[in-house]
Amino acid sequence: MLMILRVVFTIVAISFATYGLITSDFRFQNWMLLFFSLALVVTGISELRKGHKMIGGLAITAFVFILCVIAMTQF
Repeated sequence: MLMILRVVFTIVAISFATYGLITSDFRFQNWMLLFFSLALVVTGISELRKGHKMIGGLAITAFVFILCVIAMTQF
């Protein structure tokens, strides 16, 4: 289940990034960051379940940081 969510969130984030690069229209950049951060939190949870505390903690920390950046740019 977590693997499917991670793949879906990553594909959506890459789609938004590709759209922005091709059209030079970056109005969906916050959505791209949101889906990228969701992929990171899913990665963090799956790594914590495997017992890799360092990688899981780093992924969740990156998730929180990206959410703060999104909040500062006024989603």
